Amino acid sequence: MVRNFTPETEFVLGYGAYFKEKTFISKLISYDTFFIALQYFGFAYRGKPYMGVGRNLAYRKETFYRLKGFAGTLHIASGDDDLLVNEAANKDNTRIETSLESITLSVPKPSFFDWISQKQRHLRASKLYTKESKLLLGLEPASRGLFYLTFVALACLLPLHLIYYVLGLFVVRYLVQLVVVNVSAKSLKERKFFLSLLLFDVFLPLITLYCMTIGKMLNKEQKNAWK
Repeated sequence: MVRNFTPETEFVLGYGAYFKEKTFISKLISYDTFFIALQYFGFAYRGKPYMGVGRNLAYRKETFYRLKGFAGTLHIASGDDDLLVNEAANKDNTRIETSLESITLSVPKPSFFDWISQKQRHLRASKLYTKESKLLLGLEPASRGLFYLTFVALACLLPLHLIYYVLGLFVVRYLVQLVVVNVSAKSLKERKFFLSLLLFDVFLPLITLYCMTIGKMLNKEQKNAWK
C-alpha cells in the first residue's frame, strides 16, 4: 500500500477480503464484497473514486486532520472511512492496490441476519455520498433489474419460436459475465463463481432493496451503536 504514495497521493484503496468457509453465507459475503470492490476499483481507475473499505485503506495523516477526521460522521454507526474517501478523493490524489500481498483477510459474519445487520449499517453511510456518486452507483442495479424484468416479460409474452433467441441472449450475457467475474476474482485471490453467480446476481439487489426499505423499518438501531 505504502509504495503507491507519491507527493500527490492522499488515498490508496486496497481489497479487504474474508476468510473462505464452506457455507452458503460465506460464499454470499465473498461475492458481495468482491462485487463492491469491482465497483470502487473500477470507478477509481476511471478517475471517480467514491469509497474505500476500512479493512484495507491508507490515507495521509495530514489529509485526515485537514478534513477534521471523522467529526462529521459521528452520528452514524459505520462507514466513516467510506465518507472520508467520498468527500476528498479524486482522480489526482487516489491510487489503487490489488497485489496479492496487499489483500487483507477478515472473519465473515456467522449468520445471514448478522450480515444483513452489517449491510444495513453500511448502506446508511452510502446515503451521505455525493449526488454524483449515488447516481453512478444506482445505474448498475437499475440496469440489472431492468434486464431481468425484460427477460421475464419477453419469455412470457413472445411466441415459443422467438423465446429461444431471448434465451440465447441470456446465455451470452451469463457467459460473458462468468468470464469477467472469474478472471477478476482470480486476480484478487477470490473463490470461483459459477451457478452461484447467477443466484447472487439476481438476489443481491433484492437483499439491498430489503435492507434499505423493510429491513430499515424492522431493525432500528441506536445512532451511535458501534460494532
